[in-house]
Amino acid sequence: MKSIVTRLYLSGAISEDADYAAKFQNAAEQLRSKGFTVLNPVELGHVDKAGADINGSWELHLMRDLCAMLGYGITADACQGIALIPYEESGGADLECYVAEALDSYIMTVDEWLDWTGDEYAEPVWIVGE
Repeated sequence: MKSIVTRLYLSGAISEDADYAAKFQNAAEQLRSKGFTVLNPVELGHVDKAGADINGSWELHLMRDLCAMLGYGITADACQGIALIPYEESGGADLECYVAEALDSYIMTVDEWLDWTGDEYAEPVWIVGE
């Protein structure tokens, strides 16, 4: 049985979407208003934990974001689920979901999290590890 989900990682297209910042901020605000703790990778900026500039490097952003999602060094606890901002194509979001699936985490869209009652038997589009 999974634990109660309170900490979510926000995932979606960034490099492929010119409006990504507004979409991520809006989703984070909505989820926080429902009581979730949200790790929004856009809010992490363009530096790594040590303060090094990673602007312009997709690979370094992805490594930093995966570490944050897993709770290594940036956050005290790993995220218990992923809140997906719908996207057509995103190598980074696909990889984040792959890692979350391997770790038996919940993966649902932002709208599904907003409607989620916390009931173990809720019917989201995709719950991994069940």
